[in-house]
Amino acid sequence: MAFRTPTKFKLPEILTYDGIRDPREHLLSFQAQMQIHGAEDPLMCKAFLTTLTGSAQRWCMRLPEHSVNSFAQLAELFLTNYAAYLRPKKNFMYMFRVMQDPNESLRSFLARWQKEVHTVDDLDDKTMLILFMENLRLGKLYTYLHTEWSSSYAQAIQRANQQADTEDTTKQKKIQEGGSSRLKKPRLEEPRTGRFDKSRLGRQETSRNPEKTGVPSFHQQPIAVQEVQAQPLSEIRPTNTPPTVG
Repeated sequence: MAFRTPTKFKLPEILTYDGIRDPREHLLSFQAQMQIHGAEDPLMCKAFLTTLTGSAQRWCMRLPEHSVNSFAQLAELFLTNYAAYLRPKKNFMYMFRVMQDPNESLRSFLARWQKEVHTVDDLDDKTMLILFMENLRLGKLYTYLHTEWSSSYAQAIQRANQQADTEDTTKQKKIQEGGSSRLKKPRLEEPRTGRFDKSRLGRQETSRNPEKTGVPSFHQQPIAVQEVQAQPLSEIRPTNTPPTVG
């Protein structure tokens, strides 16, 4: 295909494809990026080669010259050559099993739901909306979506993201206020009963005798001593000796 690339065109950053992954995902990602930049069909064919690597790039370069007339034709050849790596799409009945768990946050459920919904084939907007509403746990969002009926699946997802933001903010606020309101209460010392405090002995004796701190003092009364007079030996009688008769 004869085409001259504009000088001001800058190829967007796109993940490369090496021939061992789902080719449909790579093709959709490439088309989305090129449409944003308003690329025309011939430019998309030339730019697609730069997103391939390894065996996939060698396959594209081996295509016969002038064998591709449009990007749609190139995309069909690409998907056919790597059909073995196409992930089979699931039936929409599979989504009935993707329910919000009792203790699962809305943020976690939304991430899991959006990951699984892209693996299901032929899901129209109304079917996705009904499945999403019925798989929600009973709560504010479930009540809101049934009271204020959303006209599209996109509106329901937008409302769900707003509710998830509110829940995350509320949870963070509770944690913040809960941590700041926990003041340490002064510990009350319980009265000691039935125990003798040895330290009181030192304090009592110190008040009595401040010069000897902590040592009890004992005051002994002086004892009067009587003086014993010495007697002559002649006047001393032996004990139990009868008196002399004259």
